[in-house]
Amino acid sequence: MSANLSGKVAIVTGAGSDVGRASALALAEAGARVVVADLLVEEAQETVALIGSGDAHFVQTDVSDPESVARLVAATVERFRRLDIAHNHADVLGRTAQLDEVSFEEWTRVVGVNLGGVFNGLHAQIPAMRESGGGSIINTASVIGPFSLPNHGPYVAAKYGVIGLTKAAALETADDNIRVNSLEMAGPSAQPDPAAIARAVLWLASDESAAVHGSSLVVDGGLLADV
Repeated sequence: MSANLSGKVAIVTGAGSDVGRASALALAEAGARVVVADLLVEEAQETVALIGSGDAHFVQTDVSDPESVARLVAATVERFRRLDIAHNHADVLGRTAQLDEVSFEEWTRVVGVNLGGVFNGLHAQIPAMRESGGGSIINTASVIGPFSLPNHGPYVAAKYGVIGLTKAAALETADDNIRVNSLEMAGPSAQPDPAAIARAVLWLASDESAAVHGSSLVVDGGLLADV
């Protein structure tokens, strides 16, 4: 059974390329009106063009800035009158370096986007979804959150934090008809499959996953099968 998201409104952060773009396209194809959010204007506008529908809209967003994310959600509700789905995907890896070589500024940037961006998303999206009668939030984590990887300390910490923050948010929204889940993608040492992840996002966004709440779904192409 294919997902039917007709009448739904979705936000995808980091939608200018790769997994974020694939997610936005999949949600739009399933009938959702999609707000494409990214800091990069040209790339995000290309995603809107690929969707090829008047129901797609771009809002330039810096997910590490709470005011920018608040404006994103406000613009979405102003344009489409509701918010039903959010995929908080915006992501930055940071450079490969041992912890004692990582500057505080580098730490702040990686954690600010990967974990702070999810917090800022949840902070603005949950009230909007309450007003809409519920919804589904999908946060992008990584398999290297729980399993770690040397020389990527800030990224590991942030992605592990996304899993914990997702579970906390799920407990808090259980009575609001808002489901909050995370996706653990392949880490930086392996290329994620955007199409496969987009299908997982689509499933978590739809009523087909109505019983899934507070979970972390691993979509890694079998990378951890022997762990």
